[in-house]
Amino acid sequence: MIHRTTLLTAAALLVFATGCQDSAPTRQTANTDKAAESSSSRRPPAPPAFPAPSGKTSDTTSAREQKSASPPKTKDDTEDQPTPKPHKPGNNTSKPTPQAKPPRPPDPTSPPPGRRYATKADKFGPGQPEVRIGEYFLLPSWGRFLSDGRLLLAAQVKIDANHAAGPYWFFVDPATGAVADRIDVAAGGKVQIRATPDGSAAVTLSSNKAYFMDLKKRRPAEEITAETAGKKNHEKSSGAIKFRCAALSPDGKWVVLGGQKRIVLWDTKRHHAVRSLEAGPVAAVAVASNSQFAALAGAKAVVIWELKTGRSQMCPNRNLFGSSAIAFLPDGNSMLVATDALGAVRVLASCPMRIVHVLTGRVTASFQATQPIGCVAVARDGKRVVSGDLSGRVVLWNAQTGVQVRIVRKHSKRVRCVDISPDGNRVLSLGDDAILAVTPLKNNDAKPLRINGPEFRRSLAAARKK
Repeated sequence: MIHRTTLLTAAALLVFATGCQDSAPTRQTANTDKAAESSSSRRPPAPPAFPAPSGKTSDTTSAREQKSASPPKTKDDTEDQPTPKPHKPGNNTSKPTPQAKPPRPPDPTSPPPGRRYATKADKFGPGQPEVRIGEYFLLPSWGRFLSDGRLLLAAQVKIDANHAAGPYWFFVDPATGAVADRIDVAAGGKVQIRATPDGSAAVTLSSNKAYFMDLKKRRPAEEITAETAGKKNHEKSSGAIKFRCAALSPDGKWVVLGGQKRIVLWDTKRHHAVRSLEAGPVAAVAVASNSQFAALAGAKAVVIWELKTGRSQMCPNRNLFGSSAIAFLPDGNSMLVATDALGAVRVLASCPMRIVHVLTGRVTASFQATQPIGCVAVARDGKRVVSGDLSGRVVLWNAQTGVQVRIVRKHSKRVRCVDISPDGNRVLSLGDDAILAVTPLKNNDAKPLRINGPEFRRSLAAARKK
């Protein structure tokens, strides 16, 4: 009986061993409670070799069994096959992540919102549709208040995406920004621009040329060169004159041009130079309201020049050297002198701006400015003074006491020109940041006029790159 049982057991083990040798090592996919059924002679179906990364595994075998059941990986297979990322419930990793669309570039043929290009069809004057200066896409270069309260503005205008025209001269209402008239100027100055108080004449200055314009009669710009001045005056011209400053008399009769070694007086009615003066480098020129004197601010002193007789004399005050800006007061007997060399000269370190009598040189008011002064303007009544310094500040002063009243505006760069309206309620300022601003002083409800020139420059730079 025992021998029979032993034979049966050996036969069963032989059958079991034969079935295990015939079956390939496969990955078990059933639970542990079904492992006994796999040992029978019935062969289970083989699972797929590489399941999808997003599929769910249902095996509960140990990690050692899974490693032994999977085929061995070579070095090349490890580099070629990417490692599947672990699946997070609720996330469908099979769908690609949508990419954001790139922003659409702006249309270079259209102006920015709130601006428009100037066209030849634009007409100005009485009876024409009202046009505001803020609608234009322009770059201002100079501005001044006229005696009737209007603003005379010089600016370049963008006519399309790639071209700019001008300069144009606009007659603007500073309160509303409405344009009353426009003049196309063939010649534009880059150094200085001067005009009469009534806006009937103007002179523009470049590095070596000057142009006189009769704005009232709308005559073409007349060029003033060093050679013309020398020939008409029957004098030998000692080389070309590089003009550094210019001034126009209030009556529009005289133009004073200052150069490196020579000052020229030009008659606007006779259209030639009547006299010249040999002097040192001149940084600023101003003509009195009575058109009798011209003040020449130089590096060494201030020279007073009589326009009718041609006689010249140095101002008795010897502390006015290094002046960079000068302006006459309405009485014609006093002048405002400023310097941009703050700290370089000890005597000018505390008061770089002062009011001096023309003939005696006596100082009547001193202004304790903390920054070098680049440009000045005097009110029509002579009671207030506006200065623009190299740091970008526009400051209002009391002309009688020299006390600072307020800081009107701050530009990001140095101030190029300043002016006060005839009623004393607005201050104009233009900086090297190409922003022109008209700031009200009394009426807080009035909106300031502001022209953004950097927007114009950026558009021209982008157009040139294309």
